[in-house]
Amino acid sequence: MTVEPLFEKKVDCLLCKESFTTKKVRSSFKKARAMQSDFYTEYVYEDEVGSPLYYYVTICPSCGYAFTEDSNPYFHPRRKQDVIEKVSAYWKGNDRYSYDRTLEQALQTYKLALYSGQIKEEREIVMAGLHMRLMWLYRKLGQQEEEERYLNYALQAYERSYYVGDYQETDMSLIQLTYIIGELYRRLGQFQKAGSYFSQLLYLEDDTRDLKYIKMAKEQWQVMREQQREIEWQNQQNIS
Repeated sequence: MTVEPLFEKKVDCLLCKESFTTKKVRSSFKKARAMQSDFYTEYVYEDEVGSPLYYYVTICPSCGYAFTEDSNPYFHPRRKQDVIEKVSAYWKGNDRYSYDRTLEQALQTYKLALYSGQIKEEREIVMAGLHMRLMWLYRKLGQQEEEERYLNYALQAYERSYYVGDYQETDMSLIQLTYIIGELYRRLGQFQKAGSYFSQLLYLEDDTRDLKYIKMAKEQWQVMREQQREIEWQNQQNIS
């Protein structure tokens, strides 16, 4: 018997409390083929079934509220009413995101989730994750300008989370958060800021539970040094 890559998951909407089903990718079809230094992952089966990224956001077909498993279920009463007035009032009922999704549809789900999250005043760490995944989708499309735009948004949200500490309510550790902020700064070519975050991880004791992020920080520190040397060499060539 053939196992379908997508299955129907029952969900209760965080806003209107309606129950519905939406598609998710089975764990057996999430086998990674390659992962980049900012955790963007290519999957073995994504050409056949689509990336698991396509199904990260859930959209309620009744009220249009877009959320993820990381979203805070609590609504401030004023913010809840704002979402109803600015999202649900224009939704009119639609289940097009409850089935198989194309990459274009996935992009739309992230943008709706970001819009919903902004109105709700969702936690910074959740908004950062949405921006990050949207950045990855634009990388997949080869749209570098959009990728960099959402990289900046993700970085800003991650850094705000770093300072307000709302990541502590999630599975993300301080070490992982510190690494990803440094890596995003490195990708933007802001090496001084990247170094300030990476340096926090380079001299930690080996008994931490996040050893892989410390190792990655050391590797990316070296990559950054090579980038700096290359820029210095190019500048010297231009002068001469």
